[in-house]
Amino acid sequence: YPGGLKSMLSTRLASKEAPCRSYRSLQKGLFVIPCQGKARWVAFYTHRVAAGPASDVEELVEESLDLNQYLSKNSANVFCIRVSGDSMTGAGIFNNDLLIVDRSIEAVDGKIVIAAVNSELTLKRLKHLDNQMVLMPENPAYDPIAITEDMDLKIWGVVIHVIHSLG
Repeated sequence: YPGGLKSMLSTRLASKEAPCRSYRSLQKGLFVIPCQGKARWVAFYTHRVAAGPASDVEELVEESLDLNQYLSKNSANVFCIRVSGDSMTGAGIFNNDLLIVDRSIEAVDGKIVIAAVNSELTLKRLKHLDNQMVLMPENPAYDPIAITEDMDLKIWGVVIHVIHSLG
């Protein structure tokens, strides 16, 4: 995007944002979310928000963020899939969350994976217990899946990001 457009959008966004006592000192960058052939510009503040004691907002830095690069550095090997169910709530993965999965990452002990067991997809943590591969849920209501020789197992990829809505 041209520098002029960025400046114009920053000014327009600043006038529409919620008031803040020291708002004039805030700087922000923009990032683009492509959606159905259209681009949507969203303000991005590089200052971290405190989840404990409040922090000073006087030193914000302007930056641009490309979510495509942040979420999937190796896009040729990345896919997204939506979660159905609650077997991984202990890992912070909930029903209807969107997962970003990388097929190029090695599925090693402790990684959360998308696996096809006998042609049925499942989301579990991969564990090696007593020389046996086990797909572990992170919800005590579910049983682990011990992989045996007569099962067909294909690892589709390793989960690298989880996106979920709070509302």
